[in-house]
Amino acid sequence: MTVMLVGAGMGSWQGMTNEAQKAVQAATMIFGAKRLLDIVSEHTDAKLMDEYRASQIVSYLKKHPTKQAVVLFSGDLGFYSGSTALIEALNDVENCKVKSLCGISCVQMLASRIRRNWQGVHLASVHGRDLPVLSEILSHPETCFLTGGHWTPRKICQELVRFDCGDFPVWIGERLSYPDERILQGKASDFFTTDTDPLAVLWVENLCYTPKKLLTGGLPDESFLRTEIPMTKREVRSMAMSLLEPKESDTCYYDIGAGTGSVSAELSLLTGKLVYAVEHHSNACDLIRQNQEHLGARSVRVIYGHAPEALSALPAPDAVFLGGTDGDLSAIVSAVLQKNPSARFVASAILPQTAVEAAKVFRDASLDSVQMTQVQISRSRFTSRGDLMLAQNPIYLISGRGREACP
Repeated sequence: MTVMLVGAGMGSWQGMTNEAQKAVQAATMIFGAKRLLDIVSEHTDAKLMDEYRASQIVSYLKKHPTKQAVVLFSGDLGFYSGSTALIEALNDVENCKVKSLCGISCVQMLASRIRRNWQGVHLASVHGRDLPVLSEILSHPETCFLTGGHWTPRKICQELVRFDCGDFPVWIGERLSYPDERILQGKASDFFTTDTDPLAVLWVENLCYTPKKLLTGGLPDESFLRTEIPMTKREVRSMAMSLLEPKESDTCYYDIGAGTGSVSAELSLLTGKLVYAVEHHSNACDLIRQNQEHLGARSVRVIYGHAPEALSALPAPDAVFLGGTDGDLSAIVSAVLQKNPSARFVASAILPQTAVEAAKVFRDASLDSVQMTQVQISRSRFTSRGDLMLAQNPIYLISGRGREACP
C-alpha cells in the first residue's frame, strides 16, 4: 500500500501542483477535511473520506488496506501541517510506503499577492495556539502569522495598537485563492474593528526593529550624549541588566526616572523589545530622545510625566528599572503589580538609607527573592608611576519579583 501525503495548496484545483493532481487522479481512497475534498471531488473516482486525524486514518487503513491512498493537507506539508503526526503514526502500518508531495503555502501566496520577498520573514502560527504575538513581532523585522482561534487578525492588530505600535504596516490575506479572495493593506490601527474570515494570514512589518547590537549589558559611558542630568554608569547598568533578567518572551519594560535614558537605550539594544522611559523633567525627555536617535534604540518610547500616574495608560511590563521615584516607590510598585503580578523589579540607590527603605517597600509588597546588592567600582587612572585605582561612589541595587513569577 502506498500512502501519498499531498500538500493541496490554498483552495483550488488549479492551485495544486501537477504532481499532486496526478496523485489524486490515481488514488483509490482520499482522506482530508471536507473543504479539501471539495477541491478534488470532480477530478477523481476515489472513495472520499472526511477525516484528517492521524489516529483515525491509520486505524481505517489497517482495517481497509488499499492500493494508493492520498491524504490531503492544506497549504504545504512543511508549514504547521498535521503530516508530521501522520508520518509517525504510519510507522505502525505494515507494508506501507509513504510519499510526500509539497504544495503552495499561504505564506508563499500572500507574499506573491503583496509582491514582497519572504525569505527573511519570521513565520508563526497562532491557529489554535497561544503565542506571545507581540514578542514574536518585535523580535523580527517582518512576521507572517497563520491565524485562527483566539488570535484573529483583528485581535493581533488590537494588541499592536495597545502597545503603541498601531502604525505598523500590515497585510491581511483572506480566503486566498478562492473566488472571494480579499487582500487588505494598511496600518494595524486601520483594522482595529475589522472582522475577517477564519482562513486568514497576517503579515506585519516592525517599524521599530533594529538588529540586536548587544549580547551583554554595559555600553561604554562615552556612547551616550551627556549633560548635567544623572546617568547610570556602565558597570551598574551591566549588573542591573543581569538582575532584570530580560527574556525572549518579554514584550515591554519600564525605565522609571530614566534620566539620560542609558538603561532604556541599553534594554532596547539588548532585547529589541519596547521600553517605556518615564521621566518628569522635560529636558531629560529631550536628552533621552537624542540618545535614542544617536544610538539607534528605536524601540524606546519616551513618556513625560510622574509615576505612578504616568503609568496608567501603559501596557503591563515584564520588568521595571527604578532609577528615581521621588519618594513614590511604594505607589509605583503597587501600580505595576496591578498590571502584572509577576513583574520583576530592580531599583538603584546611592544612600544606604534609601536602599534599606526600598528593600522594605519590596518586602511589604510581598515580592519574592528581595535582595540588596552593593556595587563598588574602582577605575584606573594612569600616572607617571603606574595605574592609580580611583574608587567610585558605591551604588545599591535592590531586586525582587512578583510571586506569580516563581515556580
